[in-house]
Amino acid sequence: MKKLLAFRILLCVAIGACGAATGWATEFTLDERGDTFTILSSDPAGAVVVEFTEAMQFTVSSGTGVIQPFLSLQAGGNTDIENGVNTDGSPLPFDDYRKHWTNAITLGDLQAASYQFILDTDQTNVQPIITLDQFRVWLVPEAAGGSVVDGQNADTLAELETLLTSSGVGGTRVFDLGDNQIHIDYSLWAGSGNNLDMALTVPTISGSPGDFLYVWTQFSGNNDGPEEWILVKSAPPVPEPATMLLLGSGLAGLAAFRRRFNKA
Repeated sequence: MKKLLAFRILLCVAIGACGAATGWATEFTLDERGDTFTILSSDPAGAVVVEFTEAMQFTVSSGTGVIQPFLSLQAGGNTDIENGVNTDGSPLPFDDYRKHWTNAITLGDLQAASYQFILDTDQTNVQPIITLDQFRVWLVPEAAGGSVVDGQNADTLAELETLLTSSGVGGTRVFDLGDNQIHIDYSLWAGSGNNLDMALTVPTISGSPGDFLYVWTQFSGNNDGPEEWILVKSAPPVPEPATMLLLGSGLAGLAAFRRRFNKA
């Protein structure tokens, strides 16, 4: 991976096109644990992609039914290409898989420090490579709701874009991976729902906590179970030491009062 990136840096310097121009695209390969790179030509700014390490696995609860995906997708029929978008709408659109693992999310569900989306793939050990071809995010006002999209009003990415950015919905595209492709090696962390594969961190998204996020994604090379996108939920506030001391004093006082009351 390091040699490949070094070659690309030399090449882009030689031709004077290091990713700043719109439409410049690159294929990235995650073939070692801990691989990381920045995609410079994504919209509106660079995305940071990281292949999970063993230490990172302990930072997120994993396991099917535990990680609680917000988007689960799996291609049907004889195609290896799968598309999906998260929504509370019904019926599910595109290749969305299982309503329990596909639902609306809000900006407040993201950790403000990371704006991170985490991927769990499911491939065969014989053909472990799957490719992330598209990743696009829209921010939709809270008033529009989390059920804007369903299987009856969006059949293509173009229709989805038109629907979410229409005057009635008022959504805005806030991130687009563009033509960049990310090749992910399932064998590095084999096991659906047991180990997580990749983290994709997008630039800060400005909006209200209640605004909804619609995430579109497309994979190619799928040959087994569903791919699942999950969030690191916003952590609950940690009480300040003074608050904890006050709470402890109050509980101690209440216990003393109960002992006196019982003696009386």
